[in-house]
Amino acid sequence: MICRAGTLNPLFDKWYSESMTFANRKLIALVPITALIALFVALNITDPADTVASILLVFLLLYVICAATFFIILRHAHHLGQLRLLRRGSTTPRQVSQARSYYIACIVAFAPVCLLAMQSLHQVRVLDLLLVGALTVLAAFYAIKRTQ
Repeated sequence: MICRAGTLNPLFDKWYSESMTFANRKLIALVPITALIALFVALNITDPADTVASILLVFLLLYVICAATFFIILRHAHHLGQLRLLRRGSTTPRQVSQARSYYIACIVAFAPVCLLAMQSLHQVRVLDLLLVGALTVLAAFYAIKRTQ
């Protein structure tokens, strides 16, 4: 059963309306779509082997796509978690700020872009995967503890 705001709990309605307005949700949803279109155009117009700037542009756009997508996923996962808590009878939903979700999404988005950059240099080994994963976990842990 899918519940919309206004049908579950007044506390949740207040929290959800304060956490993300409709305009913010619309803008956040447009960022990865716009970056994906820009990436498609950049890959069709330029040859990444010719200039360094086009390679940096590709990696920047990939980072923006990953960061925006992870941010959307984090916000929806938090939203679904709040719905589950309210259905179980919890009276106060826990707040996770948009800034905290943004920090975590930016940290996690760096991992696939870093691995892709390493793969373009043919330098990805199991140790590299473990190191990037460990650094991502440590950085996310630091961001979570720092923003509490």
